[in-house]
Amino acid sequence: MGDIINEILEIEKKAEQIVGDARHKASDIVDKAESEAAGLLKNAQADADKIMKNALNSARTEAERKRERTLKEAEEKEKGFFEREQEKIDKIVKDIVDIVAQTEFQ
Repeated sequence: MGDIINEILEIEKKAEQIVGDARHKASDIVDKAESEAAGLLKNAQADADKIMKNALNSARTEAERKRERTLKEAEEKEKGFFEREQEKIDKIVKDIVDIVAQTEFQ
């Protein structure tokens, strides 16, 4: 009877050892998984930062390109305005000169 009790106690001790080892291994696995997940998250955040920076740079470049194109179009329209209206401008300048000249001689 004493042998059976000793054998049961020995089996319980081995079972506790096996459970303890399993818990330790499970804890190691969880720690490793959390570490890998943190690394993956950090890499994903870095990738997202790069994507956002690239998108922002592309948007800035496109905005600058559109701004330059708009300025060029405005300058061409302005230049075209003066070319189209040159006769009127010359006439107005001549009329002003005539008015000033007539005023001086009166």
